[in-house]
Amino acid sequence: MISLFRVAPPSVVVERDKSERVACRRRHRLSICTDWSNHSTSWLMRHRLGLRAVLMDLMAGVEIKGDEAMIQVLADFSKRNASHVKGILNLTIPLDESPVWILGQYLWQRRFVY
Repeated sequence: MISLFRVAPPSVVVERDKSERVACRRRHRLSICTDWSNHSTSWLMRHRLGLRAVLMDLMAGVEIKGDEAMIQVLADFSKRNASHVKGILNLTIPLDESPVWILGQYLWQRRFVY
């Protein structure tokens, strides 16, 4: 099978996707069922945003002021891909908000698996 991800999600995320698909098929007695979350897609979006590195810095006690390069990159990526962020993570990214505000919205979701 060809992977669409350059980086594969952790096995716990993949297994969660698989179990939801099996449960959906059993529940609806269908061979094809599309009523599930795509945890792998959400994981990939958070990975592409670089949230793991930000979290690691925060857990190490690094103070984030908003002018750091990785926070600027996260904010720029978020603004360029605002419609995708909304569709995948259900998070609206206003174009006039600060990088720290955008980071705060991601952290508020508290849905990280690494």
